[in-house]
Amino acid sequence: MFSESHPVGMKRVFSRPLPASSRTICFLLLLLSLTLHQIPGALADEGYAVRIQSIEGAANVTELVEDVEDTLNERAPEGSLAGNALGFRMDQDAAYLEKRLQAAGYYGAEIATDVEPDSSTAILTLDPGVQFTFGTVSLEHLPSQDAGSPADPLPPFDFLNASPSKPALAASVLEDEQKISDWLESNRCYFSYGVGHRATVDRANQVVNIVYRVSTGRPATFGKVRFEGQTSLEEKYLEQLVNLSPGTCFKRSKLNDIQVKLQGTGLLAGTTTRVADRPAPDGSVDVAFEVREDKHRTLKAGAKFSTDIGPGISASWEHRNFFGEGEKLVTSLLIATIEQKLETTLEKPFFRRRDQRLKLGAVIGREDNDAFETTGINVTAAVERDLKRNWKLGVGVGYGFERIKDQDGTEENVAILDLPTYVSKDARDDALNPTKGWTVRLSSTPAIDTINTGTGYIKNQFRGSYFQKLSSSGKAVVAGRIALGSLVGSDTDDVPATERFYAGGGGSVRGYGYQLVGPVDDDLDPLGGRSFLEASVEMRLRITETIGVAAFVDGGNVYDSNTPEFGEDILWGAGIGFRYFTSFGPIRLDIAVPLDKRDGIDDDFQVYFGIGQAF
Repeated sequence: MFSESHPVGMKRVFSRPLPASSRTICFLLLLLSLTLHQIPGALADEGYAVRIQSIEGAANVTELVEDVEDTLNERAPEGSLAGNALGFRMDQDAAYLEKRLQAAGYYGAEIATDVEPDSSTAILTLDPGVQFTFGTVSLEHLPSQDAGSPADPLPPFDFLNASPSKPALAASVLEDEQKISDWLESNRCYFSYGVGHRATVDRANQVVNIVYRVSTGRPATFGKVRFEGQTSLEEKYLEQLVNLSPGTCFKRSKLNDIQVKLQGTGLLAGTTTRVADRPAPDGSVDVAFEVREDKHRTLKAGAKFSTDIGPGISASWEHRNFFGEGEKLVTSLLIATIEQKLETTLEKPFFRRRDQRLKLGAVIGREDNDAFETTGINVTAAVERDLKRNWKLGVGVGYGFERIKDQDGTEENVAILDLPTYVSKDARDDALNPTKGWTVRLSSTPAIDTINTGTGYIKNQFRGSYFQKLSSSGKAVVAGRIALGSLVGSDTDDVPATERFYAGGGGSVRGYGYQLVGPVDDDLDPLGGRSFLEASVEMRLRITETIGVAAFVDGGNVYDSNTPEFGEDILWGAGIGFRYFTSFGPIRLDIAVPLDKRDGIDDDFQVYFGIGQAF
């Protein structure tokens, strides 16, 4: 309902039980009620309830009436009411109905109240009358009277919902107030402002006249910025993080965004923003950020298991402020049946630019699977830059030395120099358990073997996923994934086994063994290929706060050609999954079967266990 309006009359007719006026009558009534209470069905009163009935021709408020009736019955007190208590409750419910009608533009509504015989059911009979419309709509600017405040007239707002002849809905006015506030925040530098309205109900002409009242303080700019409470964080890093330059337009929304950004670093347990009560004589506003540092180190551990590659455990140590300017150092160890790996990465924010970061990495490891056996070391360096609309662009260089034994027992040493380039975007609402959003990543990596200088190629990959919740609660989610790749420049046999494409397993096509989707040799060992295609569709349902289930279909294949052969020889798998939701993400158990089982190659089923969704 509008915040200001002329009093609106409402006709009411009350029919209430009269209170007893003598002790004898009261005693007899009490005795009668106790007697009836002992007789089953003597009184069918199940407690206070409300029924709203409209006169003929009031179909335009049917939905509103049903909603109000449901609301009032949900709020109804337990037990029956009588006498003054019943009358008072009916008055309250009639007043609520009146407010809802006025909010919908019905200012001439008439509501009659009555009681259903032998019960505590209130009957509200409604004649909504005519829906009022907006009459005149105007704007009143109330600028600050501070000395030195320049005149700053506001333009006519042509984006308002309220306009003459439109239904006089309170929601339209409230939306307009928010739109005006948003416009002021985006287009002005006021230290303070407020938006309200004055509504005048013209009953004779059945219109509501609206005056939007905009009060504004003096324009202001950001002044000096200081930080308090930090112990190990360098002030230079905090200044780059908040990015508040003295003399720029003052906006409280920017302070709110900065607070969110500070909390999102994972370095702070709390932040408080303080500004002066009023701008300085020159219009500047000094800002102080009081921060309370959190612990910067985290130790993590994990485990996984699948029937195709066996068990694996992992551990990692993370330092989120290694040199004092938000550098993130992560050292991780993986010990699994087919793979052992030690990896260290370092990410430095604000590398030469505010929107750029440096990523360094080193890994030493060993892997022994059906396709190859390898031992090697690899180092990488990349620069990643933020683009518009949360896109990212990365350019890097990597160099790795490996000793490889392929499936036929041939051993070779390779030293691969590569130059990866990628663009990506992650628009998911949650990395471990997304319910909406999407991801996309497109990469191209030229590479050359510096030992066997005749071997050069380019690996191109596309990966994308999409998530859509099917209910407002997010408990039902459909998820989809697609991935494809192409390697050009060399024949399959000339490409090191570790650089080829493979498919199959828990993170690929479930139901098939690790790397077994694709061509195999005479010993049924995977050969890999120069192109691949994968696709998945998964239905996820959260039954309780901690328990969920999933059903999925995966498909894909690997090809010896340098482009996927769409629609041909796709191997499909299907299965069901169980999820146990924790504070750090869902624990996942998937059971899948191959729908295109190959004799002697594929098992009857596969089981996968890990942390996080499959994709």
